Amino acid sequence: LKLVVKPYPVLDNWSLYDVQHAVFQPKNMTPDELFEGNILAWEKTYSTKNILSRISRAGTNIPLSLITNLGYRYYGKRLRRFTNDKMISLEAEWNRNLN
Repeated sequence: LKLVVKPYPVLDNWSLYDVQHAVFQPKNMTPDELFEGNILAWEKTYSTKNILSRISRAGTNIPLSLITNLGYRYYGKRLRRFTNDKMISLEAEWNRNLN
């Protein structure tokens, strides 16, 4: 399997280097498709069914595992609100407020 990357126009915007936003463009995939795929992975990983399955097999503190998984689920469900454009806008606003 070979991953061919093409620079994405916002590579120099460090606010997007957070694991959640597309900062490169794989061949045959748009940055939006990559972003959406990432969100779908979060939604599947933190679905109720997968959370319960993971906790039942983990052999760890169940309440702590449940709270942790629900926290990640909460975070993952809000990712669509923070597109690349939104993050760039938030960073610009933050920087204006610093001056």
